[in-house]
Amino acid sequence: MGYILSGFTSQYYDDTQPAASVGAGGTLPLITKTGKGQATIVVVGDGHAQVDIAYSVDGAADVIIGDSAQEHLVPVAFQVSLDVKAINNDGITSHNHSSTSETGALN
Repeated sequence: MGYILSGFTSQYYDDTQPAASVGAGGTLPLITKTGKGQATIVVVGDGHAQVDIAYSVDGAADVIIGDSAQEHLVPVAFQVSLDVKAINNDGITSHNHSSTSETGALN
């Protein structure tokens, strides 16, 4: 049996960051969400293998999803914040990160 959740509101979102260049040895913030919620991070796989996509939940250490040349789908939940970023592991040359999107809800 279900219950009606009166006053329960969610703010749904769908953010997309198109592929773009990340400087040599650099980190590029892609998407930041603040508040309690959940998300599905989708990495399209159209970037360079030298660029990793990572996320951090609630200010904890980065978790590497994988490189930008592969497709990834990662569901996450967070209490305070979610940060998604591209990290170029090549200290000499700029490379493109993959198109990345994040769909979810803040509650």
